[in-house]
Amino acid sequence: MPESLGEREGKKEIEHMRHLSRRQFVGGAVGASASFLWAQRSFAGDTKFKVGVISDEISQDFDHACYVIAKDFGLHWVELREIWGKNLQVISDAQIAEARKILAKYSLQVTDISSPLYKVNWPGAPISQYGTKEDMHGADEVSFKHQDEVLERSISLAKQFKTNKVRCFDFWRIDDIKPYRAAINDKLQQAAEHAAAQNIMLVLENEFACNTATGREAAATLAGVASRNLSLNWDPGNAVMRGELDAYPGGWDALPKDRIHHCHVKNAIKDSADKISGADKSKIESAINEVKEALKGNDGAAIKTASEKLNEAWQAVSAELYKAAAERAKAGKGQAGKSSPQEEGEPKGDRANQAAAPSERSMTTRPTPGPTPMAPATPATPGSTDSGSTNTEKQ
Repeated sequence: MPESLGEREGKKEIEHMRHLSRRQFVGGAVGASASFLWAQRSFAGDTKFKVGVISDEISQDFDHACYVIAKDFGLHWVELREIWGKNLQVISDAQIAEARKILAKYSLQVTDISSPLYKVNWPGAPISQYGTKEDMHGADEVSFKHQDEVLERSISLAKQFKTNKVRCFDFWRIDDIKPYRAAINDKLQQAAEHAAAQNIMLVLENEFACNTATGREAAATLAGVASRNLSLNWDPGNAVMRGELDAYPGGWDALPKDRIHHCHVKNAIKDSADKISGADKSKIESAINEVKEALKGNDGAAIKTASEKLNEAWQAVSAELYKAAAERAKAGKGQAGKSSPQEEGEPKGDRANQAAAPSERSMTTRPTPGPTPMAPATPATPGSTDSGSTNTEKQ
């Protein structure tokens, strides 16, 4: 059967991305974050990613959030989850119409609908200890039997906001997932097929509180769901929070790159005591408050200055934490007969020549700056401090 133009272009793009090294990929993501923090408009124009922000990470005032994204940050994309204090699942038709007017006003496009689909307990399994109301971002935690309604609502929202992606999960985390994994995969397969019939793609987020939390778990889930219409919203920060210390490169290496269609970029760190010292935390919180105050206004210079001050505070804290982590890793390697966690999980083969993400990708970043991104070769440390996510989509 002859290939369509889209298929040919997709193959060309994947072949091009096959030669993207890990360093280049991380460099692009770091560039996205840095450019976002200082509102460097040139990056948004030059990058191959569609870089955006989750609007409610800036403000529940949707007009103000869009103004900041478009005017202060110079971006063209936004991820939708909550507006005007309500999750998209419950906003009215009038509010949808108003939101669309605001998007047009600022020439913004929507990367995806950040839905709460399948953030519920799996029926018949023990009640999960992980899911919380805070994780729902304003959405009601309805029962499993109502998830088809959540899917239909999310598809409808995607069409109204002119995007072809809906974010989903795979149920609150079960301590022993094995008896339920196949059935969960079947449910994801059915949902992906249903969405595909309406030209909507599901992007599964690896979420700390859900059954797919790490890169390796995501690889296993994708392998168990045949539909190519279920892709991945890769969030290495969430993976680190679940204890995948080498979310990059180890978790990344495990992933099928052609099924990554969305990324959340943020940072997560902790020291050996599982927390940042009180003095350092106070400095960071003070700097964060200054950023929040600056974001209330429209002074780009003030936002830049506050962001730079916060980044400097994070640099100082991060440098000490990463130094301590490196020393611990070095000490661990020195123990006879033992290998480091990264060595134990290190896949074999040439990672630099593996296929990277496909022709459509998105990345979402929270506006509050986080710690300075790590060098590509440095394994992440599990995080108690989470700085946010960036939304980028391949153009």
